[in-house]
Amino acid sequence: MKTEIKKIDKHKTKISVEVGPEVVSKKLEDVYSRIAKDAQVPGFRKGKAPRDVLEKHYQGLASEQLIKELVPESYGEAVEKESLAVLNYPQISEVKLEDGKLSFNALVEIKPEIIFKKDYKGIKIEYKRVLVSEEDLRRRLDSLKESRKSEKLDDDFARGLAYPSLEDLKQALNKQIFLEQENRQQVRIEESIVNFLIDNTSFDIPQSLVRQQLNELVERQKIDLVLKGVPKEKVEEQDSSLRKNLEPQAEKQIQVYLILEAIAKKEKISPDKEMPQRVLDFLLRHANWQVNN
Repeated sequence: MKTEIKKIDKHKTKISVEVGPEVVSKKLEDVYSRIAKDAQVPGFRKGKAPRDVLEKHYQGLASEQLIKELVPESYGEAVEKESLAVLNYPQISEVKLEDGKLSFNALVEIKPEIIFKKDYKGIKIEYKRVLVSEEDLRRRLDSLKESRKSEKLDDDFARGLAYPSLEDLKQALNKQIFLEQENRQQVRIEESIVNFLIDNTSFDIPQSLVRQQLNELVERQKIDLVLKGVPKEKVEEQDSSLRKNLEPQAEKQIQVYLILEAIAKKEKISPDKEMPQRVLDFLLRHANWQVNN
């Protein structure tokens, strides 16, 4: 198989593929053997018609089936051979089956090269030790007391909330507040990592991926609006404004995903659905932590 790569622009690349007679002949033999099993040819029992007779009756079908099977197979081999990181399905054109050879062109969009301007290991992270103050606990107790329309705050009140005593209630609230503050800090830390990566990488964001992500975000938003009782026709009227509002979010999500994917590849982290979080965990383990009390 011969392949030729030609860069069309900063995103698109044309792959020209030519499959030799040996491969084409072998695939054609396989196609005709499958056709022969069900072929109804006058003068021959089912499955017994010779190849030359089959060619007279089924040449068009055989050629169509060969192209249908061999083009995607050859395209996949070409992408692997040339180590191309393609983004989406190819646009196939100029398919020719002549002189025993198969040739075609495939126009593909290639993933951009991510250029890291700074090392992503050792990102500076300021971490504040989580401490639940007496004031934090008092505010939570007051809020709870107000929601229950109670003026007292004693063991009876705690037992009304299924806690053995007021002290047990305080311990539970203390733990709850601690986890909330820790989760907020975790979100802040991960956002700071993401912002560092965005600020310190350079690449062109593929707009085809942004459009796909934007479509998903818009559809999710529309579903949420319908579930909230907004009439479907009113939801559709908001399509343009939804797209305008959600486009920056879609672009950032694609930008971040491609950066994390590039780090995963460099650090040999499995590229599955858990990849983004595993890369963030990797960056956290290699961060430069600075405790800020």
